[in-house]
Amino acid sequence: MSAIRPVLHPNTYTNVSMFFTLYGILGVDEKSQLLVTYIWLSYWWINEFISWDEVQCGTSRISLPKEKFWLPDIVINEFMEENKAPSVPYTYLYSNGKVISTMPVKVVSSCNLDIYTFPFDIQNCTLTFNSYIYYAIEIKILLGRSTEKITNVSKNVMTTMGEWELIDITAKKLETDDERGLYTDKLAFYIRVKRRSTMYVVNLLIPSCFLITVDLFSFLLPPQSVDRSSFKMTLILGYTVFLLLMNDLLPVTGNTIPLINVFFSLCLALMVASLLETILITNLLCCSANFSPVPRWIQLVVLKFMGFLVCMPRKTKKPKESESKTGTVEAKNNPDERSLESRELAEEDKALQELRNLSQVLHTIRSEVEEHQKGNQSSDEWIQVGFIIDRLLFGIYILFISVSFITIIIIWRCPMKVKSSKLLVILISLLMHAPCNSAILNCSEPDQISLLRSLQPVFDLSPIRPVANLSTPTVIRIYFTLFGILGVDEKAQVLTTFIWQVLEWKNEFSMWDSEACGSEWIAVPRTVLWVPDIVINEFMEKNSAPAVPYTYLNYEGLVFDEQPVRVVSSCSLDIYLFPFDTQNCTFSFNPYLHGSPDIQLELAASPEEILERSKDVMSTMGEWSLVAITGKKSTIPATFSPNYDEIRFFISVRRHATMYVVNLLIPSCFLITVDLFSFVLPPQNIDRSLFKMTLVLGYTVFLLSTNDMLPITGNTIPLINVFLSLCLALMVASLVETILVTNLLKGSAHYNSPPRWIQLVFLHIVGRLVFLPPKSKQPEDVVIQNLNAQGHSGPTHESMQAVFDLNSFRPAVNLSNPTIANISFTLYAVLGVNEKTQILTTFLWLRLYWQHEFLVWDPDECDGVTKISLPVKELWTPDIIVYEFVDDDVSQACPYVYVNHTGHIRWDRMLRLVSACNLKIFSFPFDVQNCTFTFGSYMHTILDVRVSPALTFEEMSSNSKRYLEASGEWELVDILGETSILQFGIDEWDIITFWVVIKRRPVLYVVNLLIPSSFLMLIDILSFYLPPHSVDRASFKMTLILGYTVFLLIMNDLLPSTANGTPIIGIYFSVCLALMVISLLETVIITNVLHHSSMKYQEVPHWVRVVILKHIANLICYRWPEDVRPPSKVREDKAESSNGSSSPAIIQPVSQTPERQPTSSGELQLICQYLRDLRAHLISLQKENELQDQWCHVGYVLDYLLFRIYLMLITFYALVIITMWCIWINQS
Repeated sequence: MSAIRPVLHPNTYTNVSMFFTLYGILGVDEKSQLLVTYIWLSYWWINEFISWDEVQCGTSRISLPKEKFWLPDIVINEFMEENKAPSVPYTYLYSNGKVISTMPVKVVSSCNLDIYTFPFDIQNCTLTFNSYIYYAIEIKILLGRSTEKITNVSKNVMTTMGEWELIDITAKKLETDDERGLYTDKLAFYIRVKRRSTMYVVNLLIPSCFLITVDLFSFLLPPQSVDRSSFKMTLILGYTVFLLLMNDLLPVTGNTIPLINVFFSLCLALMVASLLETILITNLLCCSANFSPVPRWIQLVVLKFMGFLVCMPRKTKKPKESESKTGTVEAKNNPDERSLESRELAEEDKALQELRNLSQVLHTIRSEVEEHQKGNQSSDEWIQVGFIIDRLLFGIYILFISVSFITIIIIWRCPMKVKSSKLLVILISLLMHAPCNSAILNCSEPDQISLLRSLQPVFDLSPIRPVANLSTPTVIRIYFTLFGILGVDEKAQVLTTFIWQVLEWKNEFSMWDSEACGSEWIAVPRTVLWVPDIVINEFMEKNSAPAVPYTYLNYEGLVFDEQPVRVVSSCSLDIYLFPFDTQNCTFSFNPYLHGSPDIQLELAASPEEILERSKDVMSTMGEWSLVAITGKKSTIPATFSPNYDEIRFFISVRRHATMYVVNLLIPSCFLITVDLFSFVLPPQNIDRSLFKMTLVLGYTVFLLSTNDMLPITGNTIPLINVFLSLCLALMVASLVETILVTNLLKGSAHYNSPPRWIQLVFLHIVGRLVFLPPKSKQPEDVVIQNLNAQGHSGPTHESMQAVFDLNSFRPAVNLSNPTIANISFTLYAVLGVNEKTQILTTFLWLRLYWQHEFLVWDPDECDGVTKISLPVKELWTPDIIVYEFVDDDVSQACPYVYVNHTGHIRWDRMLRLVSACNLKIFSFPFDVQNCTFTFGSYMHTILDVRVSPALTFEEMSSNSKRYLEASGEWELVDILGETSILQFGIDEWDIITFWVVIKRRPVLYVVNLLIPSSFLMLIDILSFYLPPHSVDRASFKMTLILGYTVFLLIMNDLLPSTANGTPIIGIYFSVCLALMVISLLETVIITNVLHHSSMKYQEVPHWVRVVILKHIANLICYRWPEDVRPPSKVREDKAESSNGSSSPAIIQPVSQTPERQPTSSGELQLICQYLRDLRAHLISLQKENELQDQWCHVGYVLDYLLFRIYLMLITFYALVIITMWCIWINQS
């Protein structure tokens, strides 16, 4: 009777009431669009065939195996895999026929995930409960508990949520307008979960903001004295490595791109743009001496207009005081020279001749100085153009970053509402005419029991094909609905999909009179009917979809068989056009054994209808979208057997390319663009080879890190791989070219003159092609030269067969007496802890004792045998489970138990326990975890099964410590426990709760995390001793930050990942990184003061002298160099120098003496004028040096002050961290 629905009349529908408790949210797979949860499912219905008198039978309920009863085929429509939760074999049967079935279910369900606002996203997933085969006129599903209570109970019992937090659970009955009831009744639950974003903010957003801040502050580095381009290139390399290593934290889906990915791409784009700007500015600053004068329009637009906008007015030209004087002198000298030329050589003496030679040398020096000043004026204008453009782009950079960040924050805080899609109800018409000569079954009464008895001969014929004449072929009509595309494996050439398969055929043995039997159709188990051996030829694995045990049988003999299938099929994948590829895979349906004379196939629906239905109900596509489904029928010839029919469907799916464009193509184009613009860097001033080597290193790391995103197959190489390899080859070629050019520029002084053919080919032909004609030769200067350098007895089986036949009943003579189960275990191994999913994996040796009152014998009558081993499957076993279990037990099965002659049974078994545990990792790696193992009966209440410990908790703890193996990084501290009663509603369960206390061994983390981090922090502290005026300390610190970032990212696998809280070591590392960034920003500011401010040749303001050079210097005990005096001493010396003579080592400007009368020799006047001009020039240089020294010492004092503050912050923070760790350890 378990094969038919338990109703007395077939027109009576069965009400199935149900509810569930959400026990754990195990994870979300954004790429496959899957939600993994763990629920406690309860449902009940009335079995009209069973009832008894409670008083007469002595009990109101009894627990029996589920296999003895009809069970409703309730499935979760979104289920994508088989249930891996522990099975519960029993169900409760009440005196009024009420059947209550409860079970744990690990649900892997499809869910349309919207991750646009990741990591601040809220997901709304659906669990739709319905009968897979029964229509609404047979089964109706009702809500057994209010959704508010379901939500509250779920939140109270939820042990593990990990990254996700439950918001609420709502339910809705999906109504249909069909009054005939030819649809499946559905009850949908909507589960809203919210992601905890703390981990992503700490590990993604904050470091990214740090790096973009460093890039912003890098504009303060003076480009004329610091290689800002190498600094920015190192920063981009660090940011690229950061993004690539953090890629595992980002969700992957082809439906949309998360806003955080846009944020990261925008930050990278801004960094690249600022690098390109720096390259252009560096080119202007370093090569301005070789440029022609600034055009008039550039002077007007840049120097005048843009300079006013960025508050950098145009510099005033220095008056040329000597020109007028020199002119007059020259005017006066001309007649004297003519007169001297006319005199006789005899009148000249040797002194006058020496003066004339000195005059000629001074004239040459003066000409060179004037020419240099003219070149400096043009170069200064170009440098001013560079500074104005740099300041303008800096302002635009700040504005663009501010607008972008505000826009992204607004979008994050105001997410778009996404409407959930409606599932369509598919109505299937089962109308078929039976042949005239078909046999009709007769029913004694118009009810299902009579019909089932009439069908029993048909069930006995299930091994043979259901035709009256074996020469008649069975026609199988096929169609399917593609419900989900789960993934594509390019390396294994496998397509994974989820389909709803429907088969229809005629069973000529099973036809009856619908009026005589009272029913037009009946649902029977699939195992009692002949089922065609239809297979999918491309199937590579077994079907792991949830099993559907029933099939429909119509009074005209039509069989309607529908079931879900998880298809892992082979597919010839062509990935040449990846990620813009479209794949065409094949599903070939055919009988595995029967040929065309036995089975013929037909399409039940056109491919166009299959495509439309698939698109309407498709719940998850992830990275792939369905493009088309086509099909055709063909007859395949066979060599040693008859030909067979085959229906082949061609499924076209297209990949969503957005993720690969954003994460592969765009960054690659950015980097190749940077390499292209690097040719603008002047090789004679900037180490372009170091820049390109850093770029090639960054691109290589980028390719290695993104290798997992690229498809792997031996058939062909994707075009994108060729593109990436070509980009790398071009970068290497440009690096080799740079090395050759640098060798020519730096070592050409030791080479012979270029051969004639090189001059002809390169200087004349190639040079003109690239618009670089050969330079005209300059006349040699004989006065100034510029040089540069760089085994058999006892009870028999027959005697116990009666006991084995009672294995479905609890072994109690009086059912009012509960069965007592004694439990003990030995913790053999701690296999692992998953902090993110809040799961503890252990291996136990479990021992159960209970009394079997039917298995008692006298040892004297059985050859003295006091105990025997029996198969556990032949005996009743208590349904003891661990309530925290969240996964399937994959340990080896122990099929036997020991039975004592008194009826005491001992069952030893191994248990691989994957349990939920509320992990607290704040004090990682010095954390102590306290996890709970709750043993109890899942189905039997305290009236039926009681539990108690078999050993004391101290004995269990000592045994576990003695036998503990493979504990890895965990050490067992203690095992505690207590017995209690669990009340759930009006029922009570007896339970034993064990607390397993384990402690982490921290040596690995101290050696691999804390010590290296301390070393790097020590290096950062000592880097303050690098002189900022002569060593590029900013590049040193930037490289150190890059190394520390790479260290944290590579060591990220060692750190626990959980959204409940951030471990203190994570805070420690984040603050260390923040301190490094602060010290870098301080270095940038000091470098700006030392180089940029001092080059303006402006007087140090008085308040700066008083506050910084006097008070702050005294406060921090700044030691002045021996050759430099404090400002107070300088003022005293100035006061003394006003009363006495000045130091002879310093050139003092003197007032102009009254102009004397011209001497008789005009050449003497010319010499005096030249000497006065040289003296004025030296005084100007001396004043500039003095101003530069003043600004340098302002920078030194500020650097010394900030170093002291930085040292105090690090010391204070280290003491706070150590104190918090010690306090937490003592409390634990």
